Amino acid sequence: MNANTNSMNSFKSLVLVSISLLFSVVVNGAKSCPSIPKVYLAPPPYPAWAHSHMVWQSHTNQTTAIQLVEEYLSNGIPVGGLDIDDGWETGYGEFTPNSLYPNVTYMTQYMKSLNVSVIFWITSLVDTNSPNYQYGLQNNFYLNNGKTQKWWNGEGSYLDYTNPAAVSWWHSMMDVVLEAGVSGWKTDGTDGFLIEWLDIQGKAGKLSPHDYGHMYYADFFFYTREKIGSNGLIWSRPADSIPPDGNIFYWDYSPRNVSFSCWVGDQDPGYHGLGIALDHMRRSSDANYVNYGSDVGGFRQDSSLRWGRDPEVFIRWAELGCFSPLFENGGEGEHRPWIFGNDYLEIYRRLAVTHTDMGPYFLTTGTDAYESGGSSLTFHTEDSFLLGPDIFVAPVVKNETRRLIWFPSSKQGWVEFWSQNVTYSGDSIHLINAPLFFVPAFFRSGSIIPLSVSSPYSIFGSPASSDALTILITHPSLATSSKTVKKIREPEELGNGLEVLYATDSFSNTLDIMVSAHSRNILFLITGLDNPKVITDLILCEDSEQSLPEIDPNENFLDVLRGKGRGFVYDNTLNRKQWYQRRVRGLFSVVVN
Repeated sequence: MNANTNSMNSFKSLVLVSISLLFSVVVNGAKSCPSIPKVYLAPPPYPAWAHSHMVWQSHTNQTTAIQLVEEYLSNGIPVGGLDIDDGWETGYGEFTPNSLYPNVTYMTQYMKSLNVSVIFWITSLVDTNSPNYQYGLQNNFYLNNGKTQKWWNGEGSYLDYTNPAAVSWWHSMMDVVLEAGVSGWKTDGTDGFLIEWLDIQGKAGKLSPHDYGHMYYADFFFYTREKIGSNGLIWSRPADSIPPDGNIFYWDYSPRNVSFSCWVGDQDPGYHGLGIALDHMRRSSDANYVNYGSDVGGFRQDSSLRWGRDPEVFIRWAELGCFSPLFENGGEGEHRPWIFGNDYLEIYRRLAVTHTDMGPYFLTTGTDAYESGGSSLTFHTEDSFLLGPDIFVAPVVKNETRRLIWFPSSKQGWVEFWSQNVTYSGDSIHLINAPLFFVPAFFRSGSIIPLSVSSPYSIFGSPASSDALTILITHPSLATSSKTVKKIREPEELGNGLEVLYATDSFSNTLDIMVSAHSRNILFLITGLDNPKVITDLILCEDSEQSLPEIDPNENFLDVLRGKGRGFVYDNTLNRKQWYQRRVRGLFSVVVN
């Protein structure tokens, strides 16, 4: 089985263009080059690595945690985040790393050299046997004068967030970890026990369970960002059921204004658990949480199974993770995909790479959702959803290899995600084959999808794409004259975002593309154009119109990408014509006649 190769070879009629467009405009079909000003979009309210592929394991130590990341990377699986889970502290709520983590600074700095951010698991409880518990009790730093709560790791008291002195004490302990290079926290849901308390009292007076929970999560998020900057992030729970696998009622844990990387609680490892995870994601969407996902494979393990889980269910879960704003893999039992065999490794790697490729789309979608008061996911049915406006996903969450899919309305229809050569009408119903290596996902035809491509296993490019922002235009229709615009958000350190516009002209059968003033290289992928004459002319802002020389089709495409020239090139591997132009200002046209 080679799912990645099959998907790559199935791309047809795809045009690849690279250009750094700073000035261009189309007016009534005539091309000219006045300056298009930069756009100034608000920076995203959270870091881009929130949408990276993240990993963790239960019961690790510093050595095994580092080894886990190294093994993922050595298998070609990108990693952008590492969670150090429960068990790193000397005492719960004490913030001092124990002997399992002898040099946190070394670990975080080494991870940063691999472009991996580290978060530590935490709660707002201080256990009664922790070294710092008595100090907090003597100074009245806990709710209800130190009333204790039994929880899964012992018994402790809740920090009183309404007491400024208690918060200062708490921050002084957090500082030790943050100054060691940690980028955030996995804030677990011990605040849910407060539902059982009939009376919650802090220094400032009576609190509700939600009042307290919102203080807890917000303090970890905002103080971390105050301390280390905009790279700070927390994991938290969005909507979760109580009990975890039941339907007695749902509880909204963290406040929406910090819900940029949420996981939907702990599930069993079978299809039943996968279905519950998807249901919790739907509930979180209904509650307008911004970004969320689930523990791939389920947090819990099944002791009757060889690895604690079924590899096929694990892959189905990873398929959901690929199209979730948070794709994280960890928990009890075995979660490392290469342990299940090479076939499963190949599928998982393709999913993790694809998710990473879509980082700019996730960041744009999440930021837009936050600003509009909505969610990154909008559920179309109970088991299918839109990821942002332009990707539709119908994950397989049962033991089946075919899915009956009802497509959302779309004037131009939908194009299959992996092959880009099968289309479906909007508001139609189809029974679609969905073998293990295939998750039913679809682009809205005519959409603009920003991507960041750098892996040799990507279906959207190669490492030669890594110095550019890739813009995918999916099956633009030349049957009518129209304009499509996309505002793209970027991490604060890269600028203020950009705007991409393309216009189709049915009379001349042309497609014109322009981008707001911007300093980055741009790679354009254009799918669905039949037999295109690629770039018949190029108008440069500072020069006159120039024709493009054709490159020898036998030349290596990667050599062209490394700067040998411009023009046409045929890539035998992908069976497609491609064109590349490095760092040119101007407007270009794709003529289909």
